[in-house]
This record gives sequence, structure tokens and C-alpha cells, in this order.
Amino acid sequence: MDEWAKFLAHSLGKRLDADKLGKFAQLLSKKHSLPPRRVADILLRPNKHNTDSLDPQIPHYVQTLLHGDLLDLPAVLYALLKYSSFSPTEEPKPDAEERKQTLRWSKSYTQAEGVIYGLAKLVSSGVRPKDAQEAIDLIKALSEWTKALAVLGAAEDMMHDTHTTEAMGVRIALGALLVAAAENGKILGVLGRSCPKGILQATSFYSGGVSISVREISTGIVAPQRKLPIVNCPFVLD
Repeated sequence: MDEWAKFLAHSLGKRLDADKLGKFAQLLSKKHSLPPRRVADILLRPNKHNTDSLDPQIPHYVQTLLHGDLLDLPAVLYALLKYSSFSPTEEPKPDAEERKQTLRWSKSYTQAEGVIYGLAKLVSSGVRPKDAQEAIDLIKALSEWTKALAVLGAAEDMMHDTHTTEAMGVRIALGALLVAAAENGKILGVLGRSCPKGILQATSFYSGGVSISVREISTGIVAPQRKLPIVNCPFVLD
């Protein structure tokens, strides 16, 4: 893991081209293999020197590592949420010192929006998910995001206007990803066979303002001409 942290930090410091990063990452993976969740965590987390916002190069690196199968969609979404500028849906840790060790981005909205739009394009084009397991994990990750955005929406009245506007950009990007997922053949195939336990009911996918986002982007990346088939799936709540 240290090797990956050093490699990614060095790549960002040198402003390494995304294509070159992809080639070096493949070589590093052969010597020090790391699961996608760990790679995403290293790439998308803040550090003590920078807790402001994600480096603008990160979205390009994410796309390259996805194409090289060193990342997957759920890994990226979970890491983005874990370190996002708004609070995730996880339970607070009892130890105050533990909480201090979890750094978060103070202004991650713009870059997170770009990353999520990139994921939406991959899903829309059919490049991702690569298999049924990634499709299932993607839906679970999307449900976690919509829960977090619902919490954010409930607190918006207390937020600064700029914060709220930037957060809306993330919602719209997530809406694009949701629409792309609802039109993706692999995902529909999984949903047609079974509905993974633990996923929110389909209607909750559009809670917290996401329903507005879906309508706004329906003429963008994907323009569904029929009712989203995802609503026919009887999701089971935990």
C-alpha cells in the first residue's frame, strides 16, 4: 500500500500524463497488487498537506485506472463518499481521536461532480460494469450516495448559498449516473434475475432532490424514452 501511495503522490507532484500513469500503474500492480477499493481510497483521500479539494488531475487518473481494471465503479463511489465534503451516512465513531484521524475534503464538490460524470459516461456507453458483481455493488454504492444526499438536502437551509449550489452539481451528476444505470443492459440483466438485499427501494433513488436532477439531465448523456425499468424491482430494505 505504501508503494501505491508514494507512486500516486509522485505522479500528482510531477503532473504525470494520465496515459503514462496508466502504464506505470500496470507495472506496479504486477509487483504490488492492490484491490480496487484500496487503490481508490489512496487516490481519493485528502492528506495533512491538502484537505481543500481534489487535484484537478484526479478525474483523469480515475478514468485511466478504470480502463486498466485497477479500479471499479463501486470503489470510486465509496471512496468519494467516504471523504466527501458532506457527512456520510455511517455511524459516528465513539473515540474522539479516531474521528480526528479521518480527514475530509473541505470543497470536493466540483471534482467529485467531474468524477461522477465520468462514471456515468462509462455506464452509458456499456463499458462498465464489467460483470454482474460490479453491477450489484454499483447499485449498493448508489443507494449509499442517495441516502447521503437526502441528509444533505434536509440540512440545506442552514448552508451557505455557494455550498448548496456546488452540492446541487454533485446531485445532477449522480442523476446522470442513475439514468445511465437504469438503461444499462448488464445492470438490467442483474435486476431481472434478482434484487440484491440491502438496496433501497427504487423510489428512494430519487430522494433528496435527485428526482429533479434526473429530469434535468434526461436529455443529456441518456434520454430514456420509457419509464425507468428499475422501478419494477422489489428492493428489500435492511
